[in-house]
Amino acid sequence: MAKEEKSYKALSSAPEKEKLDNLIVDASGGSDSAFELLWRHFYPKMLRYLLMFTREAEDICADVWIKIAGAIKGFVGDAVSFQAWIFTIARNAATDAARKEKRIGSTVEIQETDWVSNDSSMVEVTDLLKHLPREQSEVIMLRIVIGLDVEQVAEITGLSAANVRVISHRGLGKLNEMLTKSGYKRGGGK
Repeated sequence: MAKEEKSYKALSSAPEKEKLDNLIVDASGGSDSAFELLWRHFYPKMLRYLLMFTREAEDICADVWIKIAGAIKGFVGDAVSFQAWIFTIARNAATDAARKEKRIGSTVEIQETDWVSNDSSMVEVTDLLKHLPREQSEVIMLRIVIGLDVEQVAEITGLSAANVRVISHRGLGKLNEMLTKSGYKRGGGK
């Protein structure tokens, strides 16, 4: 796969990437409507990602988008780099919140009813991810659920691309084991 083609793998199609590229240019130029469209596109993915870390995902996500709104005028790049940029901000905010919770001593468990998505398959996937080590669940969430490529995940997490591949492979292997033990067969269904 050519480097250029690979760079927008996380986005559905070349026309979608081009549309997002244009929205980013417009939003960085001050267009509120372009920023709103970017928010509508990325908010659900970011919220699912943040739910892995905290019950305060909605609050953190709102804070992240406020930071993005304040900094977007200085952003230069395409949809791929924008996606990596905003998920790096989200990851940093979640890490800060986790540190704060640790200092305060919060021990609240996430319940299934806390999930935002009504899509039961997404609930099942994110529920299974909770049973993996944090590093594996984060890499799989970014790679598989959100659809980022290895280089983007490496940039966001601070890991090497090779390490992202290994962690992803091991995590997917553990997920496969869990699904097999629970009676699911490859190709879907029980």
